[in-house]
Amino acid sequence: MTKKIVFALGYDTTWLLPKLIDLNVSSGDTLIILVNFEDERAKLAGKSFELLIQNLSVRGMKLEFEFVDVNPKDYGSILSKVLDILFSAIDEELIILLGTGMRIMNLALIQAASLINREIRMEVMLEGTASWIRVDNISLLSCCERVLTGPQKDILKEISRRGIASLAELSSILRKSHSTLSEQLRQLEAIGLVVRTSKKPAKYALSPAGRAVLWSTT
Repeated sequence: MTKKIVFALGYDTTWLLPKLIDLNVSSGDTLIILVNFEDERAKLAGKSFELLIQNLSVRGMKLEFEFVDVNPKDYGSILSKVLDILFSAIDEELIILLGTGMRIMNLALIQAASLINREIRMEVMLEGTASWIRVDNISLLSCCERVLTGPQKDILKEISRRGIASLAELSSILRKSHSTLSEQLRQLEAIGLVVRTSKKPAKYALSPAGRAVLWSTT
C-alpha cells in the first residue's frame, strides 16, 4: 500500500530526510505539504524541500509531492483544504506529521484527523528535539498543548474566569488590541473552543470542548 504523508512546512527542513527514511518511504508515495507562500522564509523552505526531492529522485526514489498554499489567517479555509486532502486518500496509508509548521496549520491537521472516520497514523515531533512520538488515539485534547499558542490559552483562561467576557474586557485585561484579539477569537471560534453569545457588543463563552481543552492543558 502506498503512503500519503501530510504535514505543514516550517522554516526548518532538516528533519525531513531522516523522517522520510524512518517512514520507509518509497517510489509511488505522495507528500502533501501545507505552506504559506506569502511568507518569504516559507518560500525558501519550499525550495529546499524541492531540492531534497530532486536528490532523492536521482537516487532512484521518485516521490510525488504537492504544495497546498494556505492563508494562516483563514482557519476555516485551511481546515477545508485539509479535509479534502484526507478524504482523497482512499487506498493509501494516511500519515500526518506534526513537525515544525505553524501552530494553526498543525491544529487544522489535528482537527481534520479527528473528523475522519478511518485509521490515521499521526506522529508529533517533540519540541526542541529530533525525536518523534506516535499518537495512537487521535484527539484534539491530547495535542492542544502543542498547537495552542500562549495568548490563545490566556484568552481561554480569562473567559473561563469570567464565564462570559466581552471583547473590550479581554482587550483591557490582556492588554491586546481589538484587532489582534478579534483574530485570535475568530480562530478559537472556528475550531469550536469558544462561542459568541452576543454580537453587539461582542461577547464570548467557552464551549464544552473549550472547557475540556483548558482543563487538559492547565
